[in-house]
Amino acid sequence: MEEKEVQEVLGHFGISNKKVRKGFWISGNTGNMRRVLGIDAILKCESDGVRKARIIIDYEAGFPYIVTRVIKK
Repeated sequence: MEEKEVQEVLGHFGISNKKVRKGFWISGNTGNMRRVLGIDAILKCESDGVRKARIIIDYEAGFPYIVTRVIKK
């Protein structure tokens, strides 16, 4: 993906690359990627038909829990 496209995608979600210098990737919004990333399952729990959301996953190796936050936009 070209740098300009990356900037447009980040801008769409209100993210600046000053906030996120590394540790992110952009993938196609396909059914397979939504399943792989767990997005379909996460949004299925939301009863009001979320169309846009920020999903943040907090993970630490060896820690017994993973926190998933869904911020509706």
